[in-house]
Amino acid sequence: MRRLETVIDFVVSTIRVIIFVLGTITAALLAVAGLIVLLAAAIYGHLVYETVSNSERLDRQFREAVVAIGSFEQSHGRRPTDEELEPLLEPQGNAMFADVGFDQCEGNSSAFANLREPDYVLAIWRGEWWECYAPTRGMSTLVMDPSRYAFSGYVVLDQLVIALVGVALLIIASYWLWGPLGPKPTPPGEA
Repeated sequence: MRRLETVIDFVVSTIRVIIFVLGTITAALLAVAGLIVLLAAAIYGHLVYETVSNSERLDRQFREAVVAIGSFEQSHGRRPTDEELEPLLEPQGNAMFADVGFDQCEGNSSAFANLREPDYVLAIWRGEWWECYAPTRGMSTLVMDPSRYAFSGYVVLDQLVIALVGVALLIIASYWLWGPLGPKPTPPGEA
């Protein structure tokens, strides 16, 4: 009978140690997740404003292309070809004429695809999609309002919510480790 009690005590203490180790690992993973979410909150705003800054840069390129096209039209009586446009936009412009019916513009591509002479569409490859600008109609696919990139409509509010999720994960992790939920190791002989 004494031997059975010893085996039961050993099994119970082993289970407690396993629960302690698993609880500690879980709390550590929650803490890491909380820190990652806090980092994401900080990075999120930067990425939104960087995207808007890039859109503003592309908008300047579109507008410089329109000025160059206008100058070319005045001196030559016609629009430049892509080959003639490229040197006019050096050193940083990379706008090009989109073909009639071009339907690869980001967002509402049909509005751009349906334009005909004398309208024209300029396009710039953004790395993942085409941004388009139709200067004669004042249409652009560029989004320069940070709130359009935010889930709530406010970048700072999104950051705050993301940060609160990170803080909540850290609180749960610390409560798990040091609070009443936390696994407590049982000293040997106290099973």
